[in-house]
Amino acid sequence: VGRSNAALCIEAFGLMMAEPTPKIALLGSGTGKRFEGICKEVLELHVHYNTKEPFKFKGVEYENWDDFLQEVEDRELPYTTQLALINKYCSDDEEGGEPSSCDLPDLIEKFRERVLKAKITPGQHDVLLTTACQAKGLEWEQVKVLDDYIPLLKFEEVPKDHTFH
Repeated sequence: VGRSNAALCIEAFGLMMAEPTPKIALLGSGTGKRFEGICKEVLELHVHYNTKEPFKFKGVEYENWDDFLQEVEDRELPYTTQLALINKYCSDDEEGGEPSSCDLPDLIEKFRERVLKAKITPGQHDVLLTTACQAKGLEWEQVKVLDDYIPLLKFEEVPKDHTFH
């Protein structure tokens, strides 16, 4: 159970590297279409990762990768899943900060074949991936909680004899 679709993708990518690869199912109606859209956008975006050159995405021109990131932040554009995957699986070379490798195209192709196109249903799966929202009210014998939850604030305990003014 994860908080975000990015965490579900990252978990699926990790599981797909295991031998033998477990049968992975995604919980939720419309999940396949949503993840296919994420995959398509990641493949369109990753080629521009850290570019200093202008590029166009979804009909909008950006001066460079940093301009795109700033626009995503300023306008709260819904690309957090895509950016999380690109940041995790694309790396820069040590000297110039230029992209040197990116495993995403291969991982996405495997994800499409082994998860999205396989259409493994709950009940046929070895692993069922879901967000907390989709899992509400459901129960399983074993549950792994993914590590993408926002840490809760830590509050200091107030002494019982403390007086508030």
